[in-house]
Amino acid sequence: MRKDLLLGAADLYGWDKISIWVQSARESGFTGDIVLLGYRIAPNVLENAKKYGVDVYQIDYDSFANAIVHEGSGIPTQCHQLRFFHAWQFLLDNHTKYNNVIITDVRDVMFQINPSEYLNSVLTDEKPIVVSSEGILFQHEPWNYHNLVNGFGPIIAESLRGEVAHNVGILAGKSFAMKNLCLTLYSNTVGRYIPSDQSSFNILLYQGLLTSYVDTTHNDTWACQCGVVLDPEKAHYIPHLLEQQPTIKDGKVYNSKGELFHIVHQWDRIPQLKPIVERRYTTL
Repeated sequence: MRKDLLLGAADLYGWDKISIWVQSARESGFTGDIVLLGYRIAPNVLENAKKYGVDVYQIDYDSFANAIVHEGSGIPTQCHQLRFFHAWQFLLDNHTKYNNVIITDVRDVMFQINPSEYLNSVLTDEKPIVVSSEGILFQHEPWNYHNLVNGFGPIIAESLRGEVAHNVGILAGKSFAMKNLCLTLYSNTVGRYIPSDQSSFNILLYQGLLTSYVDTTHNDTWACQCGVVLDPEKAHYIPHLLEQQPTIKDGKVYNSKGELFHIVHQWDRIPQLKPIVERRYTTL
């Protein structure tokens, strides 16, 4: 029986930025492989990754097989776009080993329930990918809208103004579909304003290039995008939320029906949540 895969990427991170992602995945009961694409990572990442069965691939080349110019385009990292190329390259050689593939951000993602359980309940060959709503329209969320403008220009941005923003930091699906999605995302992102991976992903959704997927919201249990729906500094978003606001209790995040989310994204932006999560995992 094929395993599942959890795949992440990190640049300029030490173990302190990666540990909660790894530890919470294992604590959730996830038994699949965990792979980290490491661009410039601290030695303590390699040391600690072994304890949790994490395979780290240290990468120093781009899609042209040239050395990565990390400070190119006036920014400190190229990880936002390159991760999808290297994820595709990894899956090109390995996708037949896996059933489901979960690709997430690393620093601000934690798992509350084994993600494999959710994927096994919803994915089919007809709908092989799960996507996550941010619960708000582009026109009501300035970062998303300006990211579209910077990456693709105001005319394309305006065409998506009334659409729901979806998050690229939490992606999952059947391995063959995720392999293809990674290359498509990279191809649509490379050479643009960085980071434009999220705007590229939403264009794929709304221009009909990605048509068969399970569209999840905060009323489901797949993923909570805390930066939009729970950040106290963005309380002015609340009247514009399209989904019922999640709740926090004892350091756990629940949907409006009192059900635990499988994945919590951007937990570190929430003062009510951040210290509890950090204390929970520093003891492991």
